[in-house]
Amino acid sequence: EAVRANERVHGLTLNLSKLKVDYAALLAELEKTREHFLDSQEQVSKENEAEIKRLSQKTAELEEALERARFEQSNLTRKLQASEARIGDAVEEEKDLQDELDSGKNSIAG
Repeated sequence: EAVRANERVHGLTLNLSKLKVDYAALLAELEKTREHFLDSQEQVSKENEAEIKRLSQKTAELEEALERARFEQSNLTRKLQASEARIGDAVEEEKDLQDELDSGKNSIAG
């Protein structure tokens, strides 16, 4: 019976050794997976930062373009208002000249 117990202890010792090797392999695989995950996470983070930077720059460019468009619109509005005022003045001057012409015609006819 001591022999059987000794064989059983020997078998358990072998199983334990095999489990230790398997455990070490799993730990190594886990570490490799963790490193890969961290590398991937770092890469994604860098890509995200680059995309944020690109979008921020594009946003700034669009804001500048919008500001230039607003400024141009303001200038065009002022020019339009000035043109409308000149047209109004010209219409008034035309009426005054027509009145003078009509008055002159009436004086000559009368």
